[in-house]
Amino acid sequence: MKMKKTAAFAAAALLCVSLFGCTIKSPATVGSIGGVEIPAGVYLLAQYNAYEQAATRVEDSKKVLTSKIKDSEQTGAEYIAEETLKFIELYAAVETRFAELGGELTEEQQATVESQTETLWTQSQKSYEKNGIGRTSLKSHVANIVKQDALLDMIYGNGGGAAVADDELAKWVEQNYLRADYLTLPIIDFTNYVMLTEDQTAKMRTLADEAAAEVNGGKSLEEIAEDTLKKASEISGSEYSANLLASSLGNTIFSPSQMSYYGEEAAAAMKGAKPGEATVVNIGSSLLVLVRQETVLTADYTIDSIRSSALSAMKSSELEEELRAQGAAAEHQLDQGAMNTYSAKKVKA
Repeated sequence: MKMKKTAAFAAAALLCVSLFGCTIKSPATVGSIGGVEIPAGVYLLAQYNAYEQAATRVEDSKKVLTSKIKDSEQTGAEYIAEETLKFIELYAAVETRFAELGGELTEEQQATVESQTETLWTQSQKSYEKNGIGRTSLKSHVANIVKQDALLDMIYGNGGGAAVADDELAKWVEQNYLRADYLTLPIIDFTNYVMLTEDQTAKMRTLADEAAAEVNGGKSLEEIAEDTLKKASEISGSEYSANLLASSLGNTIFSPSQMSYYGEEAAAAMKGAKPGEATVVNIGSSLLVLVRQETVLTADYTIDSIRSSALSAMKSSELEEELRAQGAAAEHQLDQGAMNTYSAKKVKA
């Protein structure tokens, strides 16, 4: 009799699906943090990103969940769960603070959200879709990042609750930024993005050192640029043009994050450069013959013109730490059943 009931139940279920379109729907959210609903797609994106991070930190990338994270006692599964929670706590805190301050994305910021979402979607659509992450969820994530950036100006900018005074910001910029004239000599073939041979790279380094010596001997970068770039073109086997001169010679400001992006050795060389003295810096794809200037701020590079980027460099870590603490302390009303439905075991790398 029991078997007959089971069979009858199964038949009824099949009839329900075939006749009435009955389906078992996945949860639309995984609950809330601080009253902010966490959409399932945002949770899945957080989990997917955490999984990708874990895969780079375990010895066996085919056993991410059960392998130990390098320099940690955590398994991959524990790491992913922790990082996913941190992600959605930060997401909730950003949404909360932005709303509390009456924030609204400007047309320019909305355009940024659209363009960055489109870029990410184009790059990784297949991976996102097979992990249940839709474009709408990706857009919510991108908008959240843009809101976090906006909070920097809302909190630390002019009129903000913790506004940074211009003289304080200027002092910080002078201590942490770098302004320099530069001449770029490529060590990669930009037509096919292949690194030059060791011999070519060595010759390019010699050329860069000779250029730096000329500048330190009294010449300007402008005076030596054309001849140096012609020699560089001969070394790389490319054709010299006036466009190359225009794109290789210039003056710019380097932020702390830009210098760090080039690697520790390059960043140390840039920070250690003496004003007025030429030095050669390897930034990976090119060699820079760099002449550091005495000051960062000028009539062209004012506090007003770089305020947003300077506040980001100065305060972004502090703000993120504060927001993470706020998110962690907020009331968590998360649905464990929903999170179990979206288990990390289902992530498709």
